[in-house]
Amino acid sequence: MYLVSLGELCEGVLRELIRELERLVDISEVETHQLHHLFTLVVSQVPSLFAVVIPPSKEKVQMPVAKYVDLWEKFCKLTELLEARYKLFPFSFFLFFFLFDECLGFVEHPLDLLCFFGLQAV
Repeated sequence: MYLVSLGELCEGVLRELIRELERLVDISEVETHQLHHLFTLVVSQVPSLFAVVIPPSKEKVQMPVAKYVDLWEKFCKLTELLEARYKLFPFSFFLFFFLFDECLGFVEHPLDLLCFFGLQAV
C-alpha cells in the first residue's frame, strides 16, 4: 500500500512538472540548465523513496520506480533531452519532437530523434 500511494504522489508531481515544461514557449540556455538540474535532482532522489526493508532479514530492497510511477521513464528521458536540447534545436522543435516521440515510444539516444526525421544537429 505504501509503494502504491507513494507512486501516485510521485506520478502527480511528475505530471505537473511535465505539464509546466510543455507550456513554455521558449527558454534560455541558463533556464534550460536550471531545469535540467532540478529534474536531475528528482531523478536521482526519487528511487531512494522506493527502497523498502524486507522482514525478517531487514534487507533493504530497491523496488523499480517505473512499476509504481507510469511517467517515470518519460520523465527520465525528458531530463536527458533537456540537457541536449539547447545545443541541438530551438525549444519549439524540442517540444515537437518530445510530444511526437510520446506517440512513437522512446529512442535509445536523443540524437536518434533527429535521425528519425532526417534532420541534422546544428
